[in-house]
Amino acid sequence: MTAPDEAKQKLVQNEAAKLTATYLNSVAVGVFIVGGVAPSLTYTISLDAGRPDIATVAIAGVACVVASAGLHSLARRSLRSLKP
Repeated sequence: MTAPDEAKQKLVQNEAAKLTATYLNSVAVGVFIVGGVAPSLTYTISLDAGRPDIATVAIAGVACVVASAGLHSLARRSLRSLKP
């Protein structure tokens, strides 16, 4: 393979790794907002009759924050495959 071909292949691989990391990080942000922030806001602004149990909100929120952190970690790990 010639040097320009190798450079193009490296560029394509790097862009694919960055695209994967961006996707994973976007999913992580979505999980954080939908599972961590939204239930807390719902609990805060709900009337007493429709308010969910605080323990359920807390457990779900913590689980989603942990899942979000795990997805973000995977996104960062996928960037390790970048080639200089």
